[in-house]
Amino acid sequence: LLKQVEKTTREADKMGFDIQAEAATDIQKIPAKPSGLPIPSTPASKEQLKAYLQPLMQSTNAAIKPNHKAEITKHLNKGKATGEIAMGYLINREMDKALYLLLNACLTDLEDYLSLNNLGAFMTVSGYAHKSLPILQYVQKHFPNSPTLLNNIGQAWLSLGYTDKADKFLKDACKADSTQTQASFSLAVMAKHQ
Repeated sequence: LLKQVEKTTREADKMGFDIQAEAATDIQKIPAKPSGLPIPSTPASKEQLKAYLQPLMQSTNAAIKPNHKAEITKHLNKGKATGEIAMGYLINREMDKALYLLLNACLTDLEDYLSLNNLGAFMTVSGYAHKSLPILQYVQKHFPNSPTLLNNIGQAWLSLGYTDKADKFLKDACKADSTQTQASFSLAVMAKHQ
C-alpha cells in the first residue's frame, strides 16, 4: 500500500497536483467524525430497488425546471441509451437534467448496472452518499469485483467519514485495478490525515 501511495504522490507531483495542499484546503474530503445520517438498507430485489428509486425520481421530477424537462423528454425511456446521454449532460454540468435522465434510465432498465453505478457516484459527489450506498451495494451483488464500483462505494463511505469502511473498498479497488487513480488518491489523502 505504501508503494501505491508513493507512486500516486509522484504521479500527482508530475501533474502539478499538490496532495498535501488538497488535503489541507478540502477539509470536507474526510469528515472529522462519521456522519450521523441514516443509511437505508440495501434493496434485496429489483422490486425493492424500484421502490427505492421511485421517490428519488418523484422529488427530482418536482424540482426540475419545466423547460429543462422539456429539453430532455426525447431522451426518456430508452434504457441504457438514456443513461449514456445523461453522462453527456453531467459532463456539461447540467446536473438536474443528468440526474433526471439517470433516474429514468435506472427505472426503465433495472439491470442497467452502469447507469445505477453512475447514479450512485453522482449522488455521492452531490452530497447524498447516504442515499447512494444502497444503490451501489445493490450493484455490488452483481459485480463484486468491479474496481470502479468498489471505488465508488469507498468514496461514499469516505465522504460520510467512515474511513475504516472506505479503506477496505478503496484498497480492494486498487487490488482489482492498480491503475485506479481515484482510489489511490483517496488512500493517499487518508494516509496524510493519519
